[in-house]
Amino acid sequence: MPPRKRPRALTLTLPDAKQPFLMLEGNRYTLRNFSEEGLGLWVPVPPPFGLTPGSKISGDVVIGNDIFPVRLEIRHHSKQVLGLKIEHQSKELSTLFSALLEPAKHAAEMIPHAQSGKEDPENGFHRLWYASPSGSELLIWYNNGQKLIQAVQLCWLGRWVYRAQLRLPQTGQLKDGPRARAGKLVSPDELLQRDADPDEEVLQQAAHFLGAAPPPLPGYRLWQFMEMGEPVFLPESYFDKSEVA
Repeated sequence: MPPRKRPRALTLTLPDAKQPFLMLEGNRYTLRNFSEEGLGLWVPVPPPFGLTPGSKISGDVVIGNDIFPVRLEIRHHSKQVLGLKIEHQSKELSTLFSALLEPAKHAAEMIPHAQSGKEDPENGFHRLWYASPSGSELLIWYNNGQKLIQAVQLCWLGRWVYRAQLRLPQTGQLKDGPRARAGKLVSPDELLQRDADPDEEVLQQAAHFLGAAPPPLPGYRLWQFMEMGEPVFLPESYFDKSEVA
């Protein structure tokens, strides 16, 4: 499946201080996701009066202590989510959204490797293997019968994040240059530095990256596994929609 042209970020993958929300006529609405061109908004069913497809509204995006006026057009309504197109925003908000979306942009470049879905001979688990032209790599090891995630590894922009089921996450810095062991668990020789304690900022960026993983990858479940390390199953729908054997 081709990468998204306009990457979106799940707001729940962001730290509290960077969580955006929308103020409309004195009411605060939580964003489900956002892109540089639009917002996904959680609303009750039925949506409040005036929030119907085709309507144009003005409001404020609030991030921390900063308030940014916006003009929006409501494009669609699905279940409890409204899709809104940003018709006008300040340069400051555009720049901030672009910075917040950086991990999502790298995630959107990922495509499955030809060996994705095959068994990893080093550990006997099957492996989803995604990579990008910029050198990012996402590996998901899973039990082929139950589709239970065993571990997730993410490499991008010289950063390394790894978490195995029921274990604490690990972070570090990769040595410069292409990986000699692409598609494999990063070895100590490939690391310039392994952090004694997980780097919280890198973990937050990894969560943001995984939450924006291109479909049919289950971004929400990958984010959940990276956050908690508890048992998480890959959905059967992923294997129905992909070419994984």
